[in-house]
Amino acid sequence: MSKAVNEEVKKLVEKADSIKERFEQSLINAQAEASKLTEEIHQLEKDAKEAYSLYLMDSITLDSYEDATQELNEKKKKLTTAQSKINNIGEVQKEELAKVYDEYRQIQKDFTTERQKQYEDTKKQLQDAKDQYLQQIADISSKQYETYVLESKILDIGVEAGVNKRNYLNYSSPYFDRFGMEFGKGENSINIGNRELYWVYKKRNVNPTISI
Repeated sequence: MSKAVNEEVKKLVEKADSIKERFEQSLINAQAEASKLTEEIHQLEKDAKEAYSLYLMDSITLDSYEDATQELNEKKKKLTTAQSKINNIGEVQKEELAKVYDEYRQIQKDFTTERQKQYEDTKKQLQDAKDQYLQQIADISSKQYETYVLESKILDIGVEAGVNKRNYLNYSSPYFDRFGMEFGKGENSINIGNRELYWVYKKRNVNPTISI
């Protein structure tokens, strides 16, 4: 993929991640602030109630009572602001991410073109790898088959000579060995097959965990 386009998209992804992290932290801070304010308000309401009782008994002046309630009212205003912030963070985050996606749309055509080019390059590379791989398998199998034919012929001679009743090698050719089976078990199993290739490609690992 074109390095320039790839880098541009990468920067946009990083920008979006940064935006999400900042909003996430902002939400955490706002929730903590709201929780703290709620506790403080709960205590201030008790204090205000007590102050009102004292005011009714003329134990304190009206100014003193108003001083006691002033902090409560200020805390309530702050709580309203904090709750509003919590409620609005999600929507504002969407708006900011939409701006990032709009930036992507401006280069989307180039990115799609380069992605398709990479697809074609990948296809060719995999086809070349497949051709080499299959040729290697055929070459290795041919060597094994030569030995198999020799063994089969000598065992046929044993049957013709009356030493053996049958040539049982015919029931266990190299092509029945676990080397070529996809789901074989045991120490001799290599399990060459589409299933393993699928998971190697998907996991980008030569020893993938294969899901059933």
